[in-house]
Amino acid sequence: MFNQQLQTALANALDLNLARLKCLALLIVAVMKHRSVNLVQLATTEDGRTCSNESRYRRFQDFFLRTRLCFCSISSLILQRIPKPKNGYLLALDRTNWEFGRQTINFLVFAIVIGKVSVPIIWTVLPKKSKGGNSQQKQRIALMTKLLKIIPAKDIHALTMDREFVGKKWLSWLEEKGVTYIVRIKKNTSVGWRSAEEYASLPGRKSSARQDIF
Repeated sequence: MFNQQLQTALANALDLNLARLKCLALLIVAVMKHRSVNLVQLATTEDGRTCSNESRYRRFQDFFLRTRLCFCSISSLILQRIPKPKNGYLLALDRTNWEFGRQTINFLVFAIVIGKVSVPIIWTVLPKKSKGGNSQQKQRIALMTKLLKIIPAKDIHALTMDREFVGKKWLSWLEEKGVTYIVRIKKNTSVGWRSAEEYASLPGRKSSARQDIF
């Protein structure tokens, strides 16, 4: 029953034929069941069909080799399942590293923060030549432009970022688009005519012994 409901939800959001929809639904159920992305393990998940694990494994391989998914459609599908808070969505921008053999893959990710959980909403793979895996301002702007087509600025409560995501062009662009942001900075960073450390020590602010502040 759950698998069928999942297929229906996917069919309403994604432009895939029935065979691909069934395969994707099975993949999602298998990942939830096994808490793994290992295709050998996922292929052991029964789907009501009289086929072998090897056959399901080949179906999964074919899906990843031949299927192209629209990221905007996936993001919209995810967003439909997350009720918008009264004050708007709290977003987080971060970078995550994955290793495939000796190859390091860097993702730049925007996620919706729900309590202690962050749900990825849109992402991109950073070029291998990216210095230390860090993103460039133009890459953040390009990805945020796509995100604003799904979540307008008026529905964003705030975008939170670590101190690697600074840059005058990037932050000015966010302000032009009306996106409120919270970014971690070093305590000796100049903000207006004060250092960030001075702002942290103003009346009404809690003092901090940390080397960086919000």
